[in-house]
Amino acid sequence: MQDRAAKSKRLLAAQQQLHRVEQWKLADLQGRLAELNAAQIDTISALNGSELHGLFIEATARRLRSLAEEAQRVTLDKDKQSLKTSEHAGRVRAAERLAHALQIELDREIERKELMEIIDQYLTNTRTSLP
Repeated sequence: MQDRAAKSKRLLAAQQQLHRVEQWKLADLQGRLAELNAAQIDTISALNGSELHGLFIEATARRLRSLAEEAQRVTLDKDKQSLKTSEHAGRVRAAERLAHALQIELDREIERKELMEIIDQYLTNTRTSLP
């Protein structure tokens, strides 16, 4: 019983670690998306503030197009990663429930053994004290 409880705790720790990794990946994608949005804003503001904007319109349009395409790809990756993170959260919850249930079962087993020992001690003491 103790082995099962220990294994479930190790499983829970592993699931929690995997979930943290998935959360980090999601945070990285969100950060990358924010960087891309900031780059788009910077490119547009640079174009608006430049007196030579007519010379760079075509290059700026290509840059904005590539930033938009990359932002779209990152958004799709972020959505996929969000689903993976949710799946891992479900696995963590399942592992927590299992670990909790096994710990309760282990505690009950220990209590039952302790109670049996107390009963045995009581019965042994009452038998020896009889005339």
